[in-house]
Amino acid sequence: DYVDITPAGKVEDRVKALAYFRLPVEERGPTPAEITLDEVTVRFASADVAHATFRESAQISIGPENVTIRFRMSAVLRKEGKQWMLVATQS
Repeated sequence: DYVDITPAGKVEDRVKALAYFRLPVEERGPTPAEITLDEVTVRFASADVAHATFRESAQISIGPENVTIRFRMSAVLRKEGKQWMLVATQS
């Protein structure tokens, strides 16, 4: 099952992580206007399990200011049929 470790170090299970997206937009806090990924590296543990690392940059508005936040991400993915599914992420 999915596990998320937030930039603040908080561990969230699948239900908790998805609950955020069920909140009304105005209750979620700053929403990124743009998200970009770079420095992507993918390593395959097997034909259906992979580990990806990358840098994520997000443009957000905080009051009148536009701010860019950057952080490193790590993700474990599992292939189910023809789709890759997230197993865990950490930032």
